[in-house]
Amino acid sequence: MNKTIVSELKKVSALIGTHPERALKKANLGFKKHPDQADFSNLAGLALVSLKRPKEAAVHFQKAAKLRPDHLPFRQNLLNALVDCGGADKALAGLQQLFDSGVDSPALRLSQARAQIETACWDQAVESATRALAMQPGLAEAHLARGIAKEFLKQLESSAQDFETAFSLAPADDRIATNHARALAQAGDTEPAILIHRQVLQRTPNRASNLFELARIHPSDSVSQLADEIEAALEQSSNAEDRELLCFAMTDLLNRAGDMDGALHWAAQANTQQFRHMARLAAQADPGYSKIFDREFSGGVNAPSPVAPCPIFVLGQPRSGTTLVEMMLTRLENVFSCGELRHMDNLARPYLDPDIPFGPQEADQLAQSYLDALPANARESRAFVDKMPHNYQLIGFILTAFPHARIVHCLRDPRDVALSMWLTRFPAAGLTYTSDLDAMAEAANTYRRHMARWEALYPEQILTVRYEDLVAMPEPQSRRMVDHCGLDWNEAILRPEQNTARVHTASAHQVRKPISGKAVGRWHQAEDVLRPFINKLDPELWPEFDLLEQA
Repeated sequence: MNKTIVSELKKVSALIGTHPERALKKANLGFKKHPDQADFSNLAGLALVSLKRPKEAAVHFQKAAKLRPDHLPFRQNLLNALVDCGGADKALAGLQQLFDSGVDSPALRLSQARAQIETACWDQAVESATRALAMQPGLAEAHLARGIAKEFLKQLESSAQDFETAFSLAPADDRIATNHARALAQAGDTEPAILIHRQVLQRTPNRASNLFELARIHPSDSVSQLADEIEAALEQSSNAEDRELLCFAMTDLLNRAGDMDGALHWAAQANTQQFRHMARLAAQADPGYSKIFDREFSGGVNAPSPVAPCPIFVLGQPRSGTTLVEMMLTRLENVFSCGELRHMDNLARPYLDPDIPFGPQEADQLAQSYLDALPANARESRAFVDKMPHNYQLIGFILTAFPHARIVHCLRDPRDVALSMWLTRFPAAGLTYTSDLDAMAEAANTYRRHMARWEALYPEQILTVRYEDLVAMPEPQSRRMVDHCGLDWNEAILRPEQNTARVHTASAHQVRKPISGKAVGRWHQAEDVLRPFINKLDPELWPEFDLLEQA
C-alpha cells in the first residue's frame, strides 16, 4: 500500500468520530479511485454505523470482506452490522461457521452475545459474554452485554454490577455510561445518575437516550432548560427512533411538571411515531393469547402452600398499581421481589393452542421449570412476588401448576390507566396497543373478559384490590393483601418508598415517593383526547366505574 493511500485512509478514519458524513463521502471517493482497497469500503461502513445506518453499513462491510476474506476484523464488522439491522440470525450462523472452523476470539464471542440479545436468547448471551471475559478479562463491552442480558433475565443486582464494572473500565463510552446511569436511577440513586447523563451529553450533545432518561428523573420544578435541550435535539434529528424517544422525553418531562396540555401535545406525536414502526413487529410477536378462551380449565382448589416459597402473582393492566403492590408486599420480611418475570409467558406459550394437552404432567413440568429459573434469593424466601401485569391472561396455567399460589389482581379506573399508558413509552412489541386509543380499548375489554372468567373459576385464590381504595386507605387494603397471601402484616408495608429493591418498569421513579392518590381521576384533564378510548369501552365489563361520567 503506497504512502498516498495510507495518508488518505488516515484522514478518513480521523473524521468518522466527529464528521461521519464527510468521512463517508471521502471513503466512497477513495474506494472509487482504489477499488481494490478494502479499507476504504470498511471505513465507509464504519461511518454509516456512526450515522445509525447499519443496513447500508453491512453492504460496505460485505464488499471489504469479499476483497480480504481472511481479514477477521472486516468479517466481524459485517456480523455486528447484521445484528444492528435485524439480521441477528444471519450473524449467528456466520459466527458458528467461524467457531466450527477453529476461529475464536473475545471479539467474536462478544458479537455472539450481542446477536443472542437481539434474538432474546438471554441465557446464551450471558454465557457468550462470560466466555469473552474468560479470554479477555476487563473487556468492558462484554460486561455491558452480560449486564443487558441479565437485566432481561431480571437478575437486576448482578446486571447492575456488570454495568458498574463496565463503567469503571470505560467511563467515556456513551452506551456503557448510559446503562450504568439508568441502573443507578432504578435503585433510587438519581443524583449520580443525572451527573453521568450530563457527562455523556457534554461529549455527545443531543443524544436522545440520555435526554429521555434525564426527563424521567429530572427535578420536576426546573424543567425549562431541559425542555429547551430536547426541542433543540428534535430540530436537529432526522432519525425516526430518536425523534420518537425525544417526543416521549418531552411528554414525560411536562407530565411530571404538571403541564397536561403540553404533555398531551407531545404524547400524540410520540405515540403516532411509535405505533407506526411497532405495529408490524407487534403482529409478528402475537403468540395467540385469544386461544386461551378456547381451553378448558377445571377450576381451583384452595390448597395451602406445601413448602416455601409461596408464589404471589401481582397482575392487572399496565399502570394499574402492580408496582406499588409489589413494593408494598416486598417490604415484609423474607418476601422477595422478582419484578416482571417472563418465565410464565415463555413456559405457557406452547400450550396456548387448546389442541395441545396440558394435564397434570405438563403442569408439574411447567412449575418445576418456572422454579428452576427463579433467582436463588427467591427460591430461598418465604414468598416471592412476580408482578408481570399481563400474567392475567395466564391465570389458568398458573393455578394449575401452582394450586397454592396467590393472585393479587390490581384493578384501576380504565380511563386513568389509559391516560397513564398514553403518556408512557412502552417499547416492547407486545405493548404496541398502548400507542393507539382504539387498540387500548380493545385490550382493556379483553382484559376484563379474562378476569371475569378467572374470578369465576378461582374465587378463593384471586384477591382484587382497587387502586383507588389502596391509595385512599392503604392500611386496611394492605391487611387484606397480607391475609390473602398468608403473610404477617407489618407497618413497613405502608412505606413502599423505602423499599431498596431495583425497579425496572415505567413506575421506577413514582414508587420512590410515599403512597399518594394524586393520580386518581386525572383522566378528567384529558377527556377530549381519551374520548375514542372511552367510547369503545364496554360498560357491562366495568360495573365498578361510571363510564358515562363526564369531566
